Amino acid sequence: KYAQEKQESEREKRDAAHEAGEDAPEGRVVITGTVLAFKWQSSHFGDVLKMLVQDDRGFRVWGSAPKSLDDAERESRITFTAPVTASDKDAKFGFFKRPTKAECLDEKAA
Repeated sequence: KYAQEKQESEREKRDAAHEAGEDAPEGRVVITGTVLAFKWQSSHFGDVLKMLVQDDRGFRVWGSAPKSLDDAERESRITFTAPVTASDKDAKFGFFKRPTKAECLDEKAA
């Protein structure tokens, strides 16, 4: 029960940070934050692992998970550089592609 409450309070903190955070930037950006989710998606290139990341500045981005983050999992702290395009529907949400210089900042995953 405590673990579930801790998860819920973490999620609430993250959601509050997202609401109060800055809008998603445009262009090539260094993103440092927390992985919120991973999801496999099928495309005409085959199956691609996508990830949702909340940047420390509050906005969230969605894009392909780079191979160098194979050790990362939900809640992992990561950093990478990628071109970001803001969403038309939500100013605090963006899409990234071709991430580079990706690394996991967690000691446990290192």
